[in-house]
Amino acid sequence: MIVYVETNFVLEVAFAQEQRGSCQDILSLAESGAVELAIPAFSIAESYETQTRRSRLRNELCNDIERELRLLSRSEQYSEIASSGGAVSTQLRQSAEEDKERLDAALVKVLECAIAVPFGVEVLKSAIEFQDSFGLKPADSIIYTSVLNHMSSALTETKCFLNRNSRDFNIPNIREQLNTHNCRLISNFSDGLNFIRSALL
Repeated sequence: MIVYVETNFVLEVAFAQEQRGSCQDILSLAESGAVELAIPAFSIAESYETQTRRSRLRNELCNDIERELRLLSRSEQYSEIASSGGAVSTQLRQSAEEDKERLDAALVKVLECAIAVPFGVEVLKSAIEFQDSFGLKPADSIIYTSVLNHMSSALTETKCFLNRNSRDFNIPNIREQLNTHNCRLISNFSDGLNFIRSALL
């Protein structure tokens, strides 16, 4: 059985989000060889882009907070708030640094047991077409086309494509196209884990 995952799977593991436990269990199944895990190489780059963007926004917020705290510190009645508020800014900056370390660790863990699905010129050309025909965002179209291109070589094997947001890929035409490749689209990692376990029985 081939289990395709994308960017949100990595982020779920890295940042300990709501469905991290299910993602960890899927990783364990891949580590044991019970399933074959595959992730588009583009998702690796997108994971870093997401973390970089979050870090930048967090640092910008810290700059705004620190600027306001400096103004507040000039007023006697707000001096205590200004003093304690600095700790919040420090923690936010530290969390941005820690997020990068967590993402690195998550990617290493994923790549130790997953196939990184490459994308080349033909995949990118098809991705441009899917942006128009399926209304996909550019990043989503590259991820979807990478998955579709990889699964075309394993038509008979049971497959599933797991993602976190139903708005990204839950489109009738995509479901129909995946079905022709014996692939189930599941927009929830916990539901995906249940499907995998049922299929392995």
